[in-house]
Amino acid sequence: MLIPLVMLLVPFPSPVQDTGSRVTPAGEEEVKAYLARYRDASKSGDARAIAAALAPMTAHDNPEFLRPALDTISYRASSFDKREARREAAELGSTSKKDIDVALLHREAQVQVAAAFVLANYPGEPKALKGLLKAYKDKAVRKSKPKAFAAIITALATLGYDKLEKEMLQLVDQATEEATARAAVRYFGIIRSHNYSALKKLAQMLTAPAPGDVNSASNPPAGYWAGRWEVWNWIRRDVTWSLKQVTGETFRPAEGEHEGDTKRALEFLKANKKKLDLR
Repeated sequence: MLIPLVMLLVPFPSPVQDTGSRVTPAGEEEVKAYLARYRDASKSGDARAIAAALAPMTAHDNPEFLRPALDTISYRASSFDKREARREAAELGSTSKKDIDVALLHREAQVQVAAAFVLANYPGEPKALKGLLKAYKDKAVRKSKPKAFAAIITALATLGYDKLEKEMLQLVDQATEEATARAAVRYFGIIRSHNYSALKKLAQMLTAPAPGDVNSASNPPAGYWAGRWEVWNWIRRDVTWSLKQVTGETFRPAEGEHEGDTKRALEFLKANKKKLDLR
């Protein structure tokens, strides 16, 4: 599957292009050129050069591109990256370790995003799945590199890995980063989920979160609802996208005077449960 190159630069633009485009093999000369560029970039230790070298590979499924992606899906900053991060921070007037670490994480994430989208082109290849699952379980990626984590989720879904539905719902509930939340929601559309319970939860997300009783003593504070609304605002159009991939129907999220199509979506899922093979 062809993942748009723009997603390597700004993962999950709005709206995200469908990941259903077909990839094609690169020609012999292209393969040689791409691999030569990758080898040179790897020798340099420059994360930005490595990411740029991987980028054109995301449009192809040649077997020669699998190894570079596997070698970089868990990329860690090189000594060159560390020097560059310090230099860049200094140019901005900072010697803060925190600022330098942020720059390093960004460099690592650029490579991992590109590598993830290369691996997404190899359905049925055990090594691609194994490499992505290892990166998915990496706590450092989850905690500090949301764009890389989001790309890995998308790549796993693209490979048809459908064993993360429960975790994706949890990620949405606990989300603090837009890229992660959006990837978690779109996961269901990419795998064409058959999970009736999960799809009902998506349908409920078409409605903006709000307390049932604002005067209840058990009602969480206003800050809680502000946070829930922010996450919902990130994902509401992705909810519509995922539901359409599964049902073929467009269910609008809440916007303006429109309260959202939750009721209609729930009724549709119930009425078409057998037809959609939901379970």
